[in-house]
Amino acid sequence: RRRRAAPLRAASADASAAPAPAPTPAGISETDAAMNVIKAVLGAGAFALPWAFANGGLVLASSTVLASLAVCVWSLHML
Repeated sequence: RRRRAAPLRAASADASAAPAPAPTPAGISETDAAMNVIKAVLGAGAFALPWAFANGGLVLASSTVLASLAVCVWSLHML
């Protein structure tokens, strides 16, 4: 069985007052958040480089890093 909606009440005297400003959200700024993400990605990559060089060898790992550098620079130029 459905309930009936309550009838609308008359507006109170406080309704005509200006609304209170919204509280500012606590936390970090967009720049801080972006820097945290960048540091997380670069940190994981920096920790993986010695492992990559140990398993791939000096020539293969160096050429892969240089190829990644070229792709990154090319993509930055496209922006």
